[in-house]
Amino acid sequence: MNKWISVKDKLPEIIVNVLCYNEYSQMTIGHLSFSKDMFLDDHVHEIEKVTHWMPLPEAPNDFEIEMDKLLAEDYENMFKRPWWLPKSIKESN
Repeated sequence: MNKWISVKDKLPEIIVNVLCYNEYSQMTIGHLSFSKDMFLDDHVHEIEKVTHWMPLPEAPNDFEIEMDKLLAEDYENMFKRPWWLPKSIKESN
């Protein structure tokens, strides 16, 4: 697992999204500006008083995405009416 890196020790590469932590105990995704003097969010707003950052985790691989889809389908199926349960009045009309 990644650990927080102080901005005093090291800065991330420019324009690479990282998880930012500021002195207000807020976390947000942002990147270091070209001028290397501020962190910006995706809307190009300054993230104030960043004290630490860490690299983002890798995106899930295709297998994990497929497993998430299967789990979501199983979850949806849990709430479908079983074949043996009679239809409600609203469903039969």
